[in-house]
Amino acid sequence: MRHHSTPELNMADDPILAIWDRLLSAPHPLPTGLASYVLRLGFPDSDRDRMGDLSERAQTGSLSDDERGELEAYCHAAAFLSMLQSKARVALRTVPAAAGNGAPAA
Repeated sequence: MRHHSTPELNMADDPILAIWDRLLSAPHPLPTGLASYVLRLGFPDSDRDRMGDLSERAQTGSLSDDERGELEAYCHAAAFLSMLQSKARVALRTVPAAAGNGAPAA
């Protein structure tokens, strides 16, 4: 599989990502089932290949405006997924042992 770098986005660069971060930082962590599901999410190979192609071409300056917009959309989606998966890892790390083993919470 090919690995390509894409421009990194952070919440300071992306106000929409910052809003999602605040929304998902509510007083309650993600439920464990949802957190586990989120950690299994990922881009299909076809999208990873497309991101790699766009990223390579961006480095050479050969993207059209539409392709540049497509790459930005991928970067935003990847940044959102990364933030969401980070919150999922935190949620699973903070689950009490009894709640994490499938037993009903008391």
